[in-house]
Amino acid sequence: MWQSFRALGAPSWQRWRHAGAALLASLAPLALAATPPLRTTNANLFVSAYVAACDARFVAGSEGTLLRSGDGGASWQALASGTQAHLVALWAGAEPGSLLAAGSHGAFLRSDDCGTHWQARDIAAGRGLRALLPVDARTLIAAGEGGALLRSTDGGAHWQESGEGAVHFGHLARHARSGALLAGGSRGLLLRSTDGGAHWRPVPTAARADITQLTALADGSLLLASADGLVQRSGDGGQRWQRASLPASAAPFIVNGVAGGAGGRVVAVTADGRILFSDDAGRRWQTASGTTQAFLAGVVALPDGEFVAVGAHGSVLRSQARGARWTVLESGTQADLESLRRLPDGSLLAPGVGGVILRGDEDGRRWQRVRDGVDQYIHTVSEGDGVLVAAGIRGALARSTDGGLTWQRVPQADETYFFSSLFHAASRTFLVAGSGGRLLRSGDGGVHWQAQRIGGEASINQLATLRDGRILALSTERILYSGDAGQSWQSADAPAGINWLGVAEDPRDGALLAVGRGGLLARSEDGGRAWQRVDAPAGTDVVRVQHAGGAFFASGTQGEMLRSSDGGLHFTQVFLPVFASVSSVVELPPATTDLLAVGSRGAILRSGDGGVSWRAVAEASAQTLRFALPGSDGATLLAGGRGGPLWQSRDHGRSWSTAGPALEARLTGALATPGGWLLWGDRLLHLAP
Repeated sequence: MWQSFRALGAPSWQRWRHAGAALLASLAPLALAATPPLRTTNANLFVSAYVAACDARFVAGSEGTLLRSGDGGASWQALASGTQAHLVALWAGAEPGSLLAAGSHGAFLRSDDCGTHWQARDIAAGRGLRALLPVDARTLIAAGEGGALLRSTDGGAHWQESGEGAVHFGHLARHARSGALLAGGSRGLLLRSTDGGAHWRPVPTAARADITQLTALADGSLLLASADGLVQRSGDGGQRWQRASLPASAAPFIVNGVAGGAGGRVVAVTADGRILFSDDAGRRWQTASGTTQAFLAGVVALPDGEFVAVGAHGSVLRSQARGARWTVLESGTQADLESLRRLPDGSLLAPGVGGVILRGDEDGRRWQRVRDGVDQYIHTVSEGDGVLVAAGIRGALARSTDGGLTWQRVPQADETYFFSSLFHAASRTFLVAGSGGRLLRSGDGGVHWQAQRIGGEASINQLATLRDGRILALSTERILYSGDAGQSWQSADAPAGINWLGVAEDPRDGALLAVGRGGLLARSEDGGRAWQRVDAPAGTDVVRVQHAGGAFFASGTQGEMLRSSDGGLHFTQVFLPVFASVSSVVELPPATTDLLAVGSRGAILRSGDGGVSWRAVAEASAQTLRFALPGSDGATLLAGGRGGPLWQSRDHGRSWSTAGPALEARLTGALATPGGWLLWGDRLLHLAP
C-alpha cells in the first residue's frame, strides 16, 4: 500500500515550504541539462529512500545532491545527479533498481541502475515541485508551486498537467481502500481524484491556512493538518472531514509529521516541539509529556509500539507508553535533522543540514553519526600537508584529507566565532582564531587542538604568517606577534584601542601595512614589533589592504582605492572606471604588473601597469564579488561572492563567462587545489576545472 509522502518535513525545508511562492520565485533557474562541475560537499540533506534490488540507501538534498550507501550507511558515495535543483522527494521506483526524485525548478529525476546514472528534466516549466507520489507501477503524481499538479502514466517519460492557477501544493496521499488521491495545498485547498489523477475536484474542509500534513493511516482513515492549528479526520476516503478534538492551548498545533503505530495509536509532532497522541484514529488528541521545545520534523512508528521523532538542533526523542511519554536521546550532533525513515533491517536514517546523516539502531535507542557535516557559515579555510581546515561561526571546525570532498567535524567546547586561520609551514602547525581572543593550535593535522586566549577578550580578526616565520594577530584592540609558532604572544608597539581589520606584507623587503577602523593605516619595518601611522589622502575610509604587483593597495566601501609603490610610505588615489568597493586584487602570472581586481556590483577590473590605471573587462552582475584567484594552470581564473553565478576566465582575465548555474550561496573565499577550486561561505563547494 502506498502511504502518503511527507515531501517536506524538516527544520530548514519546512520553513521553506511555509514561505510559499515568494521564496521559490527568488531562486534563479538552475541547470537541468548537464552535470555541472560544481559539487556541494556540505549540502542540506532532506529525504531518504531504500532500494531493495541493490540493498542500498539513498539520500537527496540541496544543490542536486544525491548520496548512496551500500554498506548499511557506514559510508556514502556522491552521485552525479545532473542538476543543481533542491531535491525534496525521493522514492524507490516500481522496477527493480529504479529511483525517482523531484525538487525545485520543476526538476524530475529518474535512475534505472541503482542511482549510478540519472536523467534530469524540468517537467513543470521551472515551478518548484514539493511532492511526488507513485500510484502504481506506471502512474506518478507530482505537485508543487504555481498550481503544478502533474500526472504521468508511463513512469515519468511524459506528463500531463491539471493545475489550479496560483495555488501551491505541498502534500499528496493515496487512500488504499478506495484508490482516491488527495492533494493538499495553500490556503486550505484540498483536491480529490478518483481516476488516478486525471481529474481533480475540490473538497470542502475547515482549513483556511496552508495544509501542513496529509496522511493515510492503516485503518483506512485520513488525517489533515493545517497551519491554522486544525487537525481534521476523514473516514470515507477524503470525501468529508471532521475537526478533531485537540487539547486546550494558547498556541496552535502546527503539525509537521504523523505516524500510526500498533494498536491504533497515532502520534503527531509539531513545529514547537510538542507531541500529540490519539487512541481513536485521530478523533481526540492528548499532549504527551517529556518532549522538547525544538522544531520537530518527522516521526516514525516502531514494531514494539513506541515511536521515534527527530528535529532541530540534533533532537532525537524516543517514546515510552506508546507515545504518551518521551525521552530526549543523545544524537551526537547539533545539526537540524530534516526527516526520518525506518529501513527494512530495522535501522533508522535521519539526514540533516550541512550533510550530516545519523543512523539509529536497537529500535532507535542508540544513535551514531555515519556522515559528518558542516552546518555553519565558514569564514576561513587553510591548507597544509595535504589537510584542509575549515572554521566559522558557532564553533564550526572541520578537517578534510581528500581535497574538501568530505569533512570531519572537530567538536568544540564552546561556540567561538572563528574568523581566521593559517598553516605555519615551519612548525607544521594549524592555527585558528576568533571571538573572545580564543586561539586554537594543532600540530597533528587538525585532529587535536590546544586552546588559549591571547590579547585579553578582544576578537582576533586576522592571522598572518610573515616571510621570516613570525605570526601576526590583528584584534579589535591591538596587534600581537609570536615568534614561536603561536605558543606565546607579545603586544606590538601600535596604536591601542583600534579595531585592526587586516594586514599585508611586501614579500621583497618584509614591509608591513595594516588597516584599522576609521581608515587608519600603519606601517612596520621590523616584522610587526613597532608601527608608525601613515598619512592617507583626505576623505578616504579604507577597510582592507593587499599587496600585488609590487605595490600596496588599500580599498574602502565607497569606491576608494589607494596605491603605494614605495612600501607603504606614501599613497595616491587611483581612479576606477566603475564605482565599486574592491574586495580582492591578484597578480596575473606570468607578468607581475598584470593585475585583476573584483568587487561590488559585479565589477571585474584589469590593469597592465601594476595598478596605476584600470579598465573594466566585465560587470558580472549585481552581485558582490568577494574573491578572485588563479587556478593551478596559471591561465584560468575564478571569481565569485554573494549569490549569482561563479565567473571563469581562461585567457588571463581578458574575457569571462559563467562557470555553471546561478548559486544561492553566500561565498567569502576560495582556494585553488590540484583538482579544481574549493569555495566556502554558507556552503562548501568543489568546482572541477
